[in-house]
Amino acid sequence: MIASAAPAHQSDSAPAANGAAESEISNGVAGLNLAPMADAATPTMFDAHCHLTDTPAQLANLPTLATGTVALMGTRLGDWDLVADTFIQNPTRAIAGFGVHPWFAEATEKEHPVDDVYATPAWIKLLKRRLHRFPHAFVGEIGVDRIATHPDRPTVKYDWDAQVRVFRHQWQLAAAMQRPVSVHMVQAPGWFQEFVRAEAKRKDPTTWPKTIMLHSFSGSVELLQQLLRLGKFGKRLYFSYSVFVNSRSPKFHAQLQATPDDRLLIESDVHKVDLVDLAMEQVLEAVCQAKGWTRKEAIRITTENARRAFGLPADGLAKGTVTDLGEPEAESDGESSDDSKSSSNEEELVGRKII
Repeated sequence: MIASAAPAHQSDSAPAANGAAESEISNGVAGLNLAPMADAATPTMFDAHCHLTDTPAQLANLPTLATGTVALMGTRLGDWDLVADTFIQNPTRAIAGFGVHPWFAEATEKEHPVDDVYATPAWIKLLKRRLHRFPHAFVGEIGVDRIATHPDRPTVKYDWDAQVRVFRHQWQLAAAMQRPVSVHMVQAPGWFQEFVRAEAKRKDPTTWPKTIMLHSFSGSVELLQQLLRLGKFGKRLYFSYSVFVNSRSPKFHAQLQATPDDRLLIESDVHKVDLVDLAMEQVLEAVCQAKGWTRKEAIRITTENARRAFGLPADGLAKGTVTDLGEPEAESDGESSDDSKSSSNEEELVGRKII
């Protein structure tokens, strides 16, 4: 999910529905008995999906989090610079993701048109360069969304064909570079199941992303089980949960119970640093209740899972994890070399939270 669809200088304002969701995090979720907050001096949990760069004013607080590591989502070309800078400044507390969220697929194609449908889009070349520069970065947030609508045209959904094209380009790049992906999949279980079944039939692991993390997974228990049965492909799948999205569903407890212990991830899916710890404590408590784990067990298991899913060493990343690619002139491929440029479509999304 995208916590906010605005560029780095966005407003903190948000629609009432999103504000209510964040209020749920601040006030607690019904039915969950929260454990005491961890001491901030002892980093613990691993947040597998968040959008903290959407509220730049709070980024200075990131090192004070009780949550040990956060996975920062990139959602459009215009936020990749801030994601990169935040990771560089916090290399032991954050990991970077670069991608195009389905809400920005249509705008990205319009900004970087191609004359030949078989040609590699300029924006994919920019993404590839980013990934080369950050060897431990993942691809995300990517995905498809059948229900989201344009903020200024509430009856018009985002172009489905554009979403699929943009998703496939990023999936193929992640496979080619053997990077993990963080996937947004909303109201498209049939399409996604058909897609991954076709991928699984390839039987060549080099044609798949290194791991596939389904964030705030909202599919049925039956779908989860079917995905896990996809042979070697199924072994690359991880299922991540947040209170921001999943706690509203009556199947949340059953989903957690059905998720294999070694494939379970937890996330905040928030866009403000100051909300991370509480959101993580809440989802951690839900996991403890569903799995019968102690808090310590839940932290250890989900953190180990996340490090494995993101391909991180046990002791985290250190400062020499950025590759110097020299000056960026060649990365433009005829396009502007300023990949932080925001489109008019992004501007109309200022203040709207991306999930």
